[in-house]
Amino acid sequence: MDSFLNYILKITALLQFPKNIHIIMGNEACDLDSTVSALSLAYFMHENRNTVEDSITLPLLNVKKEEFDLRIENCYVLDQIGVNRSTLFYKDTLNMKDLLNNYNVKLTLVDHHVLAQDQQYLKPNVVGIFDHRPRDPNVIWSDNVDVKLQLVGSCATLITDEIYAKNPSRLSPTLAKILYETVIFDTIGLSPQAGKVKDLDIEVSKKLEQFLQIPNPDHQGLFNKLWAEHNNVSHLTPRQLLIKDMKFVENVLIPGLPMLVKDFLNLPDILDCLKGLSNEKNATVIILMGLEAKDGLMERDLGFYSIEEDSDLLKHIIDNLKQNDALQLEEGASSIAAIKYFKQNHKPSRKQLLPLVRDLLTEYKQC
Repeated sequence: MDSFLNYILKITALLQFPKNIHIIMGNEACDLDSTVSALSLAYFMHENRNTVEDSITLPLLNVKKEEFDLRIENCYVLDQIGVNRSTLFYKDTLNMKDLLNNYNVKLTLVDHHVLAQDQQYLKPNVVGIFDHRPRDPNVIWSDNVDVKLQLVGSCATLITDEIYAKNPSRLSPTLAKILYETVIFDTIGLSPQAGKVKDLDIEVSKKLEQFLQIPNPDHQGLFNKLWAEHNNVSHLTPRQLLIKDMKFVENVLIPGLPMLVKDFLNLPDILDCLKGLSNEKNATVIILMGLEAKDGLMERDLGFYSIEEDSDLLKHIIDNLKQNDALQLEEGASSIAAIKYFKQNHKPSRKQLLPLVRDLLTEYKQC
């Protein structure tokens, strides 16, 4: 059997009487990049570890199990290689506090380097980081944490590079397949026009194509196929669309939508949905981030909502983001009066928006 699939099949059985547990944890959005990076690095570190006895490495998908099924492209990619998703570990099926109380636990973060507020208790156990977003200057890690942070198109690129650098013999056909698909998806088919692809993305893609024996790769065709799965959301409610790819910055929610915001606002009961989500998550502001990709080109837009009327925080965020040269916000008409709508430059993604919002929250609290 393929070594990666064999590892996935046995991970539940691995969690029996170990002394040392190494958790590889993705981010709270649990998108395709985060999912594949966590699974891939956990497999590689487990199979490549020096001390075998009483030592295991496990991946943690950082959402509730029921919410993972909303991530359509994740399910598609894993289903294609025969992964039984019910055997994986999720935020609500692996009790981290119990593990900390009973085992020697260390943690490596993938596709993020800032712990969510409700996971700050894990910080003393973090020993490694793989991330591809701009470094948050407000987060300091000790010298004991091995930080690999590089601005590339996909965190899966960094994981692939790590495997090739340390032990490429651990690469299996199914592992190579999902790493390759993730890099292609995250870089919009390695499209230079999309502004996401970097030299290392291209380098590891070529290595994976050689390993997978793909003589004439169709990057855009593969991206279009995965993007179609990503957009296969007609069966999802507006609330499910919001939570399927949502990140948090304190009391600000930033959902990434599989469509443009202007189209999302035309769905039924959007305002009630935003109010309900704000109450449920104790959020003051929601920033909707829309995306449409066609033929290697992208369009992005933003929507801003606050459950508080005349919110000073919302005004502070909008006024400052309007001054950001990279975003190039252009205000447009909104079909819902309570939501401010803007078109934006297609290049800055949520990875660039998150630290801006975090800095603005810090400024606001100091006013």
